Amino acid sequence: SIDNPSNSSTAVDIWTNGSGVALSAINKGTTGMAGDFMIHDPNNTSDILQVKGGHLGRALHAYLWNPNNGGEALAGSTQGSGTAIFGLNAGTGHAGGFKIDNSSNGSSALSVETNGSGNAIDASTTGEGWIANFTTSTGNGLFISVPTDKAGLNVIGGSKNAVVATTDGARL
Repeated sequence: SIDNPSNSSTAVDIWTNGSGVALSAINKGTTGMAGDFMIHDPNNTSDILQVKGGHLGRALHAYLWNPNNGGEALAGSTQGSGTAIFGLNAGTGHAGGFKIDNSSNGSSALSVETNGSGNAIDASTTGEGWIANFTTSTGNGLFISVPTDKAGLNVIGGSKNAVVATTDGARL
């Protein structure tokens, strides 16, 4: 540890020039974490942990191998006004991706929920592409379920209107 506020040196530096792991922390007990990182000063604007790589693999891989574990492999939370989990791709790939690779899994690949007054999903684009693309080769299309006194679909603008089936017949 370094107890000098004017020090800008790294407190611990670990590296290897071999093929082994540079740092491994394992907790073999029934409670407790294997690692804990914290910034204590509320005025510090630095990242708590930065993972960098100039290689071809992932920067971070969170993996749970216990099939009885119902916890999240990766969780983010904030009590401030910032986004809990944010993805940015400055290259040519997706900023986020979700996939279920188990044909017996009946869960949604993405679940979005709010108990606030805002939208559950906001999507926008400033590019030339569609704002959303829903594609299926074997399943159904889009399902919308709302209370009877609420709007199920509202299309404003564009070159085509939407025809929606209602209990009173099809509506534009």
